[in-house]
Amino acid sequence: YSYAKFPGSFSELEDWEPNGSLANYDGTNIYPNPIKSNSSKSILNISSNKPIKNIWIYDMNGLLIYQRLDLDDARFLTWNLKNEYDQGIASGVYICFIQHNDETYEAKKIAIIK
Repeated sequence: YSYAKFPGSFSELEDWEPNGSLANYDGTNIYPNPIKSNSSKSILNISSNKPIKNIWIYDMNGLLIYQRLDLDDARFLTWNLKNEYDQGIASGVYICFIQHNDETYEAKKIAIIK
């Protein structure tokens, strides 16, 4: 990741980019992260600058908790923190695998707290 760096001197201030290179970030953002699962706004947002083809969410034991396949170029989706059987999931750390349409993959951690 590239984060904004404060200039070392005032002469460098005129070329300072306060947002770093986040505007050009091609990866996937998952927010809010961590997320509280028992709040009224228990919706996890997943957004990407690249089209998403498939998404899988696993627990730390490797058990598939949730999946969405054939998303048809989605760049934004939400997850209600429920499994395939519409049951709320336990607090813990989960791994989200994202497959983009260009066949590249990303892995992101999701922290869920109660």
